[in-house]
Amino acid sequence: MTFPNSVRPKPVSLTASLPAYLLPHNPLDLGTASAFQPDLLRIGIEALLADPAISSILVCFPLAAESIDAIWMQMVVKATAGSEKPLVYTLHSEGVPLRETVNRPKMQHRTIIHRSPERAIRALARLNRFNKQRVAVADGGDDE
Repeated sequence: MTFPNSVRPKPVSLTASLPAYLLPHNPLDLGTASAFQPDLLRIGIEALLADPAISSILVCFPLAAESIDAIWMQMVVKATAGSEKPLVYTLHSEGVPLRETVNRPKMQHRTIIHRSPERAIRALARLNRFNKQRVAVADGGDDE
């Protein structure tokens, strides 16, 4: 898995795509808008992936109706096509089995799914820490 080199983060520019009440910055909080405008999820992920300062993405959603879960997963798959940056998709539903509408696309498109946002954040932190050490060693520098 490759990561971009770490650089100072820049605000995400999404003003034209977002409703006026959503602020276009990192972290990007779509609120409940994605239930009514699911394409905002794809637009947001694509903008974050295009930012060279962002090396990984965490998407957190509640477990919703199966039809909405399927649409959200389609947006994730469309947005991440061809990207090497890791994305973790978190569903707040630890006690519920994954539905086929979520499970099948995740296996076909290398999407990492976590059931706990806390564990997902820790997993991404470990991946990013590993990448920084890998880059430092490759550059002949310190591993911190």
